[in-house]
Amino acid sequence: MLKYRKFAVITRGGYMPEERKCVINYKRGWVTAMLCYGDAFDGLETCCNDFEQMFFGSGNNKRANFGDSNFFNAGPSGLNLLHRGGELKLLVGEKPIQYCPWCAAEIEIKKSKDVWLTKKLRQVHDGYQEGPMPGAKAASSSQ
Repeated sequence: MLKYRKFAVITRGGYMPEERKCVINYKRGWVTAMLCYGDAFDGLETCCNDFEQMFFGSGNNKRANFGDSNFFNAGPSGLNLLHRGGELKLLVGEKPIQYCPWCAAEIEIKKSKDVWLTKKLRQVHDGYQEGPMPGAKAASSSQ
């Protein structure tokens, strides 16, 4: 099945491809001010439906918590979001990709926020969960 790209007309009479971008957001978790615990997937601003379906439907589990991150293990096949060379990259097999294979939009992987992690306690230590940043004032709701 062929898909056609939409074009926007410029004032000089030429054509320019519509600006689209796929953004993969991740958050970085901190245990202390000097100790980074790791990264977790935080959202996807997709360029096309085909990319979104393949991103979530193939490769490693992108919706993992901080305690069970899959950013080091590749899935069976498809799009894998993995740490390579100290940064997150989107890979097909072992090759990084920077453009959507379906619509040719640029793929950007960026950190959306830093979060402070607190210990999850049951009977014993059970990983980490998001908590308030140290030194941050709690928002008060006065109405």
